[in-house]
Amino acid sequence: MKIIPRIKEELTEAEKIKETAHQYRQGLWLGYHKRKTDEHRIKDFHNYMLKMADEWETKYLKKIGHEPG
Repeated sequence: MKIIPRIKEELTEAEKIKETAHQYRQGLWLGYHKRKTDEHRIKDFHNYMLKMADEWETKYLKKIGHEPG
């Protein structure tokens, strides 16, 4: 069985928000692993940015009337 991804236009508004937040988190993880040897409190900054991504996703999902989760 072959899985065919849906075209982006077919995504609902909630799915677009979740996809954007997911891509943002992936970028944060990639950046964290490239720079985690830095001594500039990268772990604290990374955790803060992940929290901000969660808040952004929740805010926009609530704005369109969709429960986060």
